[in-house]
Amino acid sequence: MELDEFKTYWKTIQDKEFTQQRLPKEKLDQIIMETSHTLDQLQSKSTYWIKTNNINIRKLKSLIVPFVLIILVKAYFMLGKTETLGAFAIYIGISIAYMGIILIHYFTTVWIFKRQQEIFAFNHTENLKKTLTKTIEDFKRYYVKFNIIYLFLYPLYFYSVIKLMTFWTPSQNTLLLTCALLTIVTLAITHLLYKLRYSGKIKALKANLKELEENV
Repeated sequence: MELDEFKTYWKTIQDKEFTQQRLPKEKLDQIIMETSHTLDQLQSKSTYWIKTNNINIRKLKSLIVPFVLIILVKAYFMLGKTETLGAFAIYIGISIAYMGIILIHYFTTVWIFKRQQEIFAFNHTENLKKTLTKTIEDFKRYYVKFNIIYLFLYPLYFYSVIKLMTFWTPSQNTLLLTCALLTIVTLAITHLLYKLRYSGKIKALKANLKELEENV
């Protein structure tokens, strides 16, 4: 939203408490401009990650044939050892389930960043102070849910990737420990990236909200 449109919007929907605002017009314009710019940047980041994950999904779809070949090769060696068609059928079914989990991971990631994009969209039905309050609170809740989802999804994803795409055959305990460590490392890296990319901008929104609350 352009600054002039933002200012017009502000003046149109402000309620009685804003009529008595003590902020100078120049300072109010600055807060509006900074808020608009920050929300635009946050939305751009979300859009970038949505596009990136959509590209990953397209790449994953293009690898379906190689995945199927890997499954068949692994199943062939398994069939040679067990000499039963039942084991072959079970292995194929389990492999399809692993592929489904990998796809769920990518589609979930796209959905998560779309939700993030919605959080940073300017709410045209509320005044600026309410919008900032809602954006900050929604992001906090979103970040908690984001980590809870991946706390359960990452182990399944890593387990599926290892079982489907590699010929590594560790013991079950070793495999579970590996998935747990990969989950912890990935969540830690993700948290660090969020701190670097979003923390400063969220703090800027909080600073704008605090100034509005103190002067409006």
